Amino acid sequence: MKNLFFLLSLALILGAAKCKEEADLFFTLGDTFKLKLGEAGACTCKAVGIQFTAVTEDSRCPKNTNCVWAGEIKTSMIINGTTYELKLGGDSKPAPPVEVEGYSVQLLEVNPYPVAGEKIDPASYVAKLIVKEK
Repeated sequence: MKNLFFLLSLALILGAAKCKEEADLFFTLGDTFKLKLGEAGACTCKAVGIQFTAVTEDSRCPKNTNCVWAGEIKTSMIINGTTYELKLGGDSKPAPPVEVEGYSVQLLEVNPYPVAGEKIDPASYVAKLIVKEK
């Protein structure tokens, strides 16, 4: 059991270190920051690394239309070596933050917002996030 715990801990540390080494930008706890799809960011506190890996669903109600449901956007983020789903309602209400190793990570916004009749280029997605100490 101790060996399993050690291996799991080592994998998490190496995953976080890899994300931090390959950071495209650095952010500060409590400040908002943006990541483009595929980008990685590392906290100046050296405790949190995040990579924006995918938009897994975008069902937000497009501008200039009327919808019964506001929809939502779901993203995939690797945080300290583990994959998490962060989502946001189409009404722009943030979902509860993800708790990771004593920090909370919250998705605040994803752009571009859908427009009726226009297809979003996946490479153009940008996520706005905030990381806070718990």
